[in-house]
Amino acid sequence: MGRSIRRAAKKGARILFALPTGQLAARMRNRFRNVDAVDVDTCHAAFQFESEEAETLGVLFLYDLVVVDEISLLDQPQFERILRLWHAAERVPALVILGDKYQLPGMSPTRAW
Repeated sequence: MGRSIRRAAKKGARILFALPTGQLAARMRNRFRNVDAVDVDTCHAAFQFESEEAETLGVLFLYDLVVVDEISLLDQPQFERILRLWHAAERVPALVILGDKYQLPGMSPTRAW
């Protein structure tokens, strides 16, 4: 996935890489520290889960590619919000969702699956 992101950035794409924990985001931020076109953040910050949804509808307008990793750590309402934000983007970015439901179970009784 790293090579695909670097290749897209080289071609001028603006990329958001969102991860469910600060530790994962820090690790990925370090990996892409020299790639200006890649924003790496936690899902909570990137999709502004703590804010009113109506205030956040424009968060994906800047991006050509949005990658959400370890989706199994998110709950169903968070996943559905990501999809609504994606649909609200005027120029819909490509959305890539990664994760293994058998690897990292989330903390919530509802799952993103």
